[in-house]
Amino acid sequence: MFGRTDFDLKNNALDYFPLKKIIGEVKEVKITMQINNEETEAMFQYQESFGNLFPNNS
Repeated sequence: MFGRTDFDLKNNALDYFPLKKIIGEVKEVKITMQINNEETEAMFQYQESFGNLFPNNS
């Protein structure tokens, strides 16, 4: 195999490295967004728990 270059059935060189790099970056963004969403949900639940302990009397 020629490292990062593959060949199709017609022997045309196909360089998949840029696509693989983009896919890797998208996966990193997805993980970051999932973590941020989980943290945001946890903060909402945390704030709601304090709201239930100290109800607003207004």
